[in-house]
Amino acid sequence: MVQSMEEYDTLEVEADWIDYIRTRLPYSFLKIRRERSGRGSRRRGRRYILSEPVLHVGSEYHNFWRRGYSYYVAGKLTDINNLSSLWVEYRRLLVELTLQDGTPVHPLLIGGEQNYNAMQLEKLWAPVQEDHLNRERVVMTNMCQAIELCLKAVKAHAEYRENGIFEFDDDHDLKRIYESLPPVLVQEIEVESRSFARQYTDFRKAVDDDVMRMETRMVWAWDWERIGDRVESNAYTAILQANDPAVVPDDWFGEALQLLHEHDITYDRYSPDAGRDEYPVKRIHYGLMLGRFLYEHLFPVRFGGQGRVPARFVVLHGHVWPQPRRAPTGQLTGVFFPRR
Repeated sequence: MVQSMEEYDTLEVEADWIDYIRTRLPYSFLKIRRERSGRGSRRRGRRYILSEPVLHVGSEYHNFWRRGYSYYVAGKLTDINNLSSLWVEYRRLLVELTLQDGTPVHPLLIGGEQNYNAMQLEKLWAPVQEDHLNRERVVMTNMCQAIELCLKAVKAHAEYRENGIFEFDDDHDLKRIYESLPPVLVQEIEVESRSFARQYTDFRKAVDDDVMRMETRMVWAWDWERIGDRVESNAYTAILQANDPAVVPDDWFGEALQLLHEHDITYDRYSPDAGRDEYPVKRIHYGLMLGRFLYEHLFPVRFGGQGRVPARFVVLHGHVWPQPRRAPTGQLTGVFFPRR
């Protein structure tokens, strides 16, 4: 594994701190150990030390940036209370397909296993769909974990650049972890937070404009290729009729860190000691935004072999099929929304 360390050390050392971190976050570590750091309070008197960075190894090794992304996505999905509508719509379309007169249905299109799973997922989701408070606690527990893991991954690579060791403190306070980063990196992140505010607001406006155009045109005139290309090429996401913001103010970043700092992370699990639980909506809003800033703007995650997402389709013999992600040369490229 000495060779892997040599590979890491031969990377170009970018002058820009954020570029430096982006290049190195895909590296995973084969080893991790915890030891006393001899500084700070008892809780923060321990540190984790990573070693043997390797590119392109599986998630069984230590890459907290990628691991945090899984927490981020799970939190975002939990935030969508009407998920069951997608499963119901899938089943409805399946029934409609099988009832079409005079059109033979290929067995693979019936999707018995998928239909069964859709029914089970709808049943599983029903108790939490309207249980907003507990669902939001899960959202924020995941989101704080995602933010923490990303910041610790950034901290480890920043420490190596400055001190020659991959390390981060055993701490869960998001604001404190952030403020422990090198001052120049902190300045760059804060500049990027304002760029994110403008760029995401522009992105969301483009999405809303597309939806508005769709509402004023007939179904066959909807430009799904333009929409699909934007979804595929842009790291940003916008879930309509959810908590995703339409406008991000320029000064959002400092307030977001402060709101997530004011309560210990256990607040999302347990609530106040006594009295009615008024779970703060603003905290949820900024927690989601901070997660989006890290994982969709500052350090987007791209998994190897991800292929083309969302899927394209082709029409063959009157049926719609998902295009293979690694289609042989010369095959149809497929489209996002086939038309007759």
